[in-house]
Amino acid sequence: MKYPLSALASALALAFATISAQAADNSVATAQKGDGNIAYAEQSDAKGAKAAISQVGNNNKAGDAKNPGIFQKKSQDVEAQISQKGNENNAAIRQENSSQSTALVSQSGEQNAGTIRQDNDKKSKASLSQEGKKNAATLEQQNVSDSQLTAKQSGADNKIAVKQLDSGHGIANIDQNGSQNNAVATQTKVDFSEVNIKQSGNSNTAKATQKDAQQVGSTIAQNGSDNNALTEQSGKKNISTINQKGNKNLTTLTQAGVGSESLVSQNGYDNKAQVNQFGTGGKINYSSIAQSGNSYSANVTQHGSGNVVGIVQH
Repeated sequence: MKYPLSALASALALAFATISAQAADNSVATAQKGDGNIAYAEQSDAKGAKAAISQVGNNNKAGDAKNPGIFQKKSQDVEAQISQKGNENNAAIRQENSSQSTALVSQSGEQNAGTIRQDNDKKSKASLSQEGKKNAATLEQQNVSDSQLTAKQSGADNKIAVKQLDSGHGIANIDQNGSQNNAVATQTKVDFSEVNIKQSGNSNTAKATQKDAQQVGSTIAQNGSDNNALTEQSGKKNISTINQKGNKNLTTLTQAGVGSESLVSQNGYDNKAQVNQFGTGGKINYSSIAQSGNSYSANVTQHGSGNVVGIVQH
């Protein structure tokens, strides 16, 4: 069953719509074209349900960080999608107490903000794509297992923050293209999880933190100048890789546990790399730093026995 949503009257600058689906195989779709429109959809106790909001114009809103434009709960095999094209748009999707959920947010324009939150879900996917200037993206998953999260931005002054709390077996992918970008990924009490951050441009900052982790991996790749990368992992058998190309880059990597591996590669000048690995119990830690250029500084600290360190500067 399909419910189209539109403006209540041509004289109104505000278009508001609410749909609540409580039966199986339901779908909700709304398309808005114009200025100052608002759309909202809610689905509960549904299986195979879909909700889609499409907005073209200025000052459109499909929810925010506190009040999502699409809210799906207590459902299975559901999909939520918000597409916006224009200026000053807001989009938010929230899915909770569901399984096999998919959330998609696509924004094109300036000063857009997107938020996706998934709570108490299993086998969930979240994807957020922004193209333009001054975009902000926030993706958060809590008590989620076997999840995948993807965020992409193209433009300047972009920010991405990713949190996966009390989750495991998750993958977080972040891709930024522009200047003055900031990406932060945080995972707490995780195991068998992975964080990938890729940045291209100037004045980028990437930070990936995994706490109480076991057999997790983090990868940060930066291409540009004035970049800063920081990775901190706890647990055992963790792998961290940082690759920087450009000027004035700084890398700080800390791993606590045993049997961890770290690889740092820098290409440029005025770069600094510092790696700290801790652990006892007979497991060997591996650390490698490769620098090519001028004015380099490398510092590696490892605790335990049988550890391996390699530093190359040329």
